[in-house]
Amino acid sequence: EKDMITVVPEEDKIGFPQTPFTCVSVGRAFELLRHDMMLQMEKLQKEIGFKYCRFHGLFHDEMAVVRRKEDGTLAFQWNHIDNLFDNLKSVSIKPFVELGAMPKALASGESTIFYWKMNTSEPKDYSEWGQLVSAFVEHMIQRYGFDEVKTWYFEVWNEPNLKGFWPAGMEAYYKLYEVSAREIKAISPKLRVGGPSTAGGALISEMIDVCDKRNIPLDFITTHCYPCGEQCEYPDKEHSPYESGMYFIERFHEVYEQVKNSKMPQLEIHWTEWNTMSWKWGAGEVDFITNPCNDNHFSAGCIVRNMLGVADYCDSASFWTVSDMIEESGMPHSVFSANMGMITVGGIPKASYNAFLLLKKLRGEKMKCVYGGYPAGFGAAAAYEEGVTKVLLYNSQIPDDDDNAETVNDTVEIPAPDGVYIVSTAAIKKGHGSCYESWAAMGMPQDLSPMQAEVLKAHSTPEYGFRRIRAHGGKLKIDFSLSADDVMYLEVQKECFVAMPRDTGKVDIEKWNSMVTLER
Repeated sequence: EKDMITVVPEEDKIGFPQTPFTCVSVGRAFELLRHDMMLQMEKLQKEIGFKYCRFHGLFHDEMAVVRRKEDGTLAFQWNHIDNLFDNLKSVSIKPFVELGAMPKALASGESTIFYWKMNTSEPKDYSEWGQLVSAFVEHMIQRYGFDEVKTWYFEVWNEPNLKGFWPAGMEAYYKLYEVSAREIKAISPKLRVGGPSTAGGALISEMIDVCDKRNIPLDFITTHCYPCGEQCEYPDKEHSPYESGMYFIERFHEVYEQVKNSKMPQLEIHWTEWNTMSWKWGAGEVDFITNPCNDNHFSAGCIVRNMLGVADYCDSASFWTVSDMIEESGMPHSVFSANMGMITVGGIPKASYNAFLLLKKLRGEKMKCVYGGYPAGFGAAAAYEEGVTKVLLYNSQIPDDDDNAETVNDTVEIPAPDGVYIVSTAAIKKGHGSCYESWAAMGMPQDLSPMQAEVLKAHSTPEYGFRRIRAHGGKLKIDFSLSADDVMYLEVQKECFVAMPRDTGKVDIEKWNSMVTLER
């Protein structure tokens, strides 16, 4: 039996967690030198606002960092990196630095990944890698100042437990990590370095043990998780130990417990990649290239549910990625391309963007939402700030054999002294804040006419509205309806006094009228 959702104050007065806005990702360094990419970053920062930005390929050859002189020694040039970090600074976001991509000048092999051919081999000479890391960090301090750089994070490599990113194996990774960490700490013990940046929440305990035994500096843990990881790990659903739809949240909880019970329980935990990519059991292998979960309405409920679910288990969860301008398998050229961004190549926000936009409004003091008997993917969260109560409701599909999240029609009750209130609402639905479905209904056109682009842009805006409702007996009741994957934000504020006319005296009005009287 479903209860009504009742919002009540929490016993402990704590701020609503802002964990989901700590970090966000861009595909690779070079993309942040594009004007159109920076326009999207500017929009993102103005409307939502993240603290850190992570990306691959900082030392990739297109960034032109490492040269070899005629005598064989290394030379470094920073022009592209300086432009990139200046670009980040211009939109008030700090780098979450991934020390990655092996420059050809240092590489021991030819192995690459992605369309843009990121070199994944280990260095021929680890001390030369150390020189690069050291020179880079020193240059950053000279340019931006030590007080700024000590607020950054330096993460070593990306997903070394996947052969595609690091064929050399984990023992070689620990060597790469050790060289990097020692070089950074030699500059200052106050600089922060961490890893192992693994796929799937793997090898966290091992990383901590290795650093503990070898006395290697470690300031924070990084790893990655995607909801479809469950289907990858357990192709046969029967063998998954997780309750339906709980894989993602439980992985965060498991890593949190591993760190808290380790020899370094104080370590920060940063999930430096995640997105909404999901898959159904029995549908063959998970498709990483044409997975519409990144584009469609599903992503709205998925993001809200998971970000609220993991906020207490981590220090950040970095959505992969801001923009569809990500060239892992080549640059997309159509409006939607099942790519991982929350903004399309043409700058249209997706349902995923709007989910963060609404989540960001939940600030102030955390409130408690009491309810029961709802479908697995349904939930509510609330906050209170200076006379304004904010409630976020979501009805997320759990990707299963039978996607059938039911429509929820119900009432939310909030404490409110008697009187009239304005309840402002914003909802993400198909065709309102999620325009993928509109594009699909158009026949998935490769190119849009200017008018079609305007239609999609209009459909990318959440559905905004308001109601005037009277509170009785210290309670305000608001009815709502949420279809599968819908997200709805409510903001409740006491009705204000009626607008007053401009403060102009009778004498002034007569004087003004006489001055503007037309002579005939």
